[in-house]
Amino acid sequence: MPIDVRKLYKKFYQDNIILNRFAKVLSLDILVKGSSFLLLPIYLKLMTQEEFGLFTYIYSMITTFSLLLNFLYIAQSKYFHDFKGERRQSLLFTINVLLSIIVFGSLLIVYFTKSDYFIIQYIFTKPIPYNAYRETLFLGLIITVYGFILNNYFLTSENIGLVQKYNYLKLILENGVVIILLVFLPGDKVLIRLATFYGVNGFIFICFVYFYIKAMRIHFDFHLAKKSLYISIPIFASSVFGIFYNFSDKFIIEKYADFKQMAVYNLGFIISSIIPVFIASFQGIWLPLFFKEKNIDKNIKKTNRAMIAIFLTLVVIDILIIILIKLAIFLHIIGAEYATVIHIIPVQLFAQTIIAIIALYKNYFIYFERVYLVTIINIITSLFILTFNLLLIPKYGIVGASLSMFCISIIESVIVIIVIRSLIHKARSHSTLKS
Repeated sequence: MPIDVRKLYKKFYQDNIILNRFAKVLSLDILVKGSSFLLLPIYLKLMTQEEFGLFTYIYSMITTFSLLLNFLYIAQSKYFHDFKGERRQSLLFTINVLLSIIVFGSLLIVYFTKSDYFIIQYIFTKPIPYNAYRETLFLGLIITVYGFILNNYFLTSENIGLVQKYNYLKLILENGVVIILLVFLPGDKVLIRLATFYGVNGFIFICFVYFYIKAMRIHFDFHLAKKSLYISIPIFASSVFGIFYNFSDKFIIEKYADFKQMAVYNLGFIISSIIPVFIASFQGIWLPLFFKEKNIDKNIKKTNRAMIAIFLTLVVIDILIIILIKLAIFLHIIGAEYATVIHIIPVQLFAQTIIAIIALYKNYFIYFERVYLVTIINIITSLFILTFNLLLIPKYGIVGASLSMFCISIIESVIVIIVIRSLIHKARSHSTLKS
């Protein structure tokens, strides 16, 4: 019997929502976010090792602190499909009013009290021209927070066309303008790259925010504000402890090494970050489908299938990246001063893979509205992280930091799986009693 290719195409592509969105959105989103990884050899040539180390340290600091202000996206992802019409429009407006009060309120207090100077003195033991970077850092925080909530809205509302246009513009401008200015502008390369990168992202945000505002109704709903804060505040609390997870390694490396070692470690971190970039992009298309499915058993089955597929994909990506890095070092595409990155990149990649897989299971904390458990788990893992980093980094440097990341990924995955299984068992029991 002849095979009907068109029917097979329809079955495996058109009728497969995740695969369809992968082709339209996820692949492009990964290309945009991974473009910095693909263009690394250019950045390594345009910046000295110290400049690259300082830039990546500041960039990770902005990214980490933006997590503290980004927590309301959870309410948008969770409640968007629970409401329709004016109620949904009020939800979007309410969330953004709350976000603006939190972001601008906290940053204005920090800026005018100049408490950021004390934070910088604590974070940096080596002198940097902070006065020259100050406004750019604040601008970077604001743009990162609002860019994230905007992109989350496009993905949550399943507006695939806008996601594609948004990503196309980022792909063209985000690195293109930065590289051109790094080549032709004299002066501090760290400041040029920071200011240009966030300036471009601010411009892109302005181009697309109209569609977000258009979806809002100017009505602040106190009930929705309470619901949003109720589900989001535990995420904020977990983000506080998440600072240990995302920044304590770099913080301790900065204390015991120079920016050259920081550059090598962050180069490995940037390369391995293709894994969380992949899973973050996948989560963007996965979460709306995940929250829509109210049948627990069907949800678990879909999640397990997705987890297996993602794990196998990530293992293949890990192996390919290791081969490519070895080849790049051999061909001198990556300079000899960065050659030691090959000692830490395999450990970082496999640690990130474990963290990425467990992120799929963490969605159940939101699904069962037990977000406070994330905070408890983060408190426990933060204590482990700090302990491992303090023990391993002073003795083994960036290799110790990478080993610490791997150990923590194992510990966290075990804790999360145990807790999630308990929640699923309780939910099934409750469902059986109701029936």
